[in-house]
Amino acid sequence: LPAEYLLVGGGCRLIQTSTSSGHVLTTMRPGTRSYECGATDTQGGSTDRLEAYAIGVPDILPYGVVRNTRVDQATDHGHASARLNVDSSVLIGGGCAVQAEEGSHLLWASFPRVDERRWVCAHRDRAPDARATPSAYVLGLRTK
Repeated sequence: LPAEYLLVGGGCRLIQTSTSSGHVLTTMRPGTRSYECGATDTQGGSTDRLEAYAIGVPDILPYGVVRNTRVDQATDHGHASARLNVDSSVLIGGGCAVQAEEGSHLLWASFPRVDERRWVCAHRDRAPDARATPSAYVLGLRTK
């Protein structure tokens, strides 16, 4: 985003170019001025395309963005969640990432728990003992 904008959300789109695609999403998370997307090719040689989208609002508005991150312990499958830690903020978005120690972990859930002011992520791998470290990101909006 241009410097005069605040990131308030975003998303990722994996465009499969064949029916035998091997890509899985591994990263869908907000940055400071951009939204980061990542995928891994589990079969090799895929020509799939990955698109990232950033949503911003002008920084002249009377709002600020709150960001919180939580990195969980490495597991073979599991969940991570990040909670808004500023009481006067409203949940507006979030994201997930999974850093694989081995295997090809994929994200299978990335969603808000508005009632808990939390963003939840879940990951897994086809191999039963493959381990990965999940991270969750939450964005909130508050008045300046």
